[in-house]
Amino acid sequence: MESDIASQRSRPPILAGTSIVRAGGWGIAGICLLPMIAVLLAALGAGTEVLSSLVETVLGQFIGNTIALVVIVGVGAFVIGTTTAWLVAICEFPGCRWIEMALVLPLAFPAYVLAYAYTDLLDHPGIVQTTLRSVLGLGPKDLWFPEIRSFFGAATMLTFVLYPYVYLLARAAFLAQSASIFHAARVLGATHLRAFFTIALPMARPAIAAGIILVMTETISDFGTVSFFSVQTLATGIYQSWFAFADRAAAAQLALSLLIFGLCLIVLERVSRGRSRYERATTDGGTIARLPLGPLARWMATAWCLLPILIGVIIPILSLGAMAHGSEQVFWSARYMEFLRNSFVLAGLGAAITLTAAILLGYF
Repeated sequence: MESDIASQRSRPPILAGTSIVRAGGWGIAGICLLPMIAVLLAALGAGTEVLSSLVETVLGQFIGNTIALVVIVGVGAFVIGTTTAWLVAICEFPGCRWIEMALVLPLAFPAYVLAYAYTDLLDHPGIVQTTLRSVLGLGPKDLWFPEIRSFFGAATMLTFVLYPYVYLLARAAFLAQSASIFHAARVLGATHLRAFFTIALPMARPAIAAGIILVMTETISDFGTVSFFSVQTLATGIYQSWFAFADRAAAAQLALSLLIFGLCLIVLERVSRGRSRYERATTDGGTIARLPLGPLARWMATAWCLLPILIGVIIPILSLGAMAHGSEQVFWSARYMEFLRNSFVLAGLGAAITLTAAILLGYF
């Protein structure tokens, strides 16, 4: 009798409403699965005439461009996101406090808006090429300049918009790491750089991998940027099949390919872990103290962290502001106020719904 009472006392208390939370979790998972099921049914229940035509003509180009874009954007986001996260989380340099917050701002820009701003700046009639031709005394066709409306232009825009996914998760992982392991590596003779590559980076791998998966899935689903730069990917193929060929079944089949591609990315990351296991970070040994940098290294760190902010935020704002100033529009008119109100309402509702769903799924 006493043992039964003791065992009952040792069990965690059952929270009221657990069944409701569980039902809510299943409901959210079902809602997330509905579009995928709809695409699967539409793709399997239709003919393959248009899809066969695409296979014989441009589907290979769609797939090749999509894979290349995913790889380039993923690598770029990894390099920028991880290095900036380590610098702002661990190192001490001028401006690190406000740079730490500003590095997230590119997420507020859709990639196609960034593409539009840089096209206005860097295209043939833009201010950059016009100024260079004027200073060098060259004619309209005498100056070679990298083409912004290109595959690499699209990859650059997507990289500088999507790297904050990696940055946010990597920064949280670095801040949560215990200082004892890092100090042990330093005592054993490892430099700060070696300790980063051998200790901090491997421990943060799950978080960084999650960020890269988010970047890659956003990249394969992007339509605005690749369409603006005339890059043919699976996303543009879906649009063309639906609207140009008026074949929703072919569009669904390409969308299914896109879903499978995204699933393959997730499975590939899991398989690459092998039998590796990652313990949850603990701060029992204290958090890693900020590392003082030398005079040159301090300013190099500031410059490196400012670069994505300059490219992803400051230059686009200046370019769009100049275009807006020359448009002679009244920005406080009822029309623009409605745009602003709708944006805030949608953002607020989306954040509230996402947060509620995340809490339910995380608890469940």
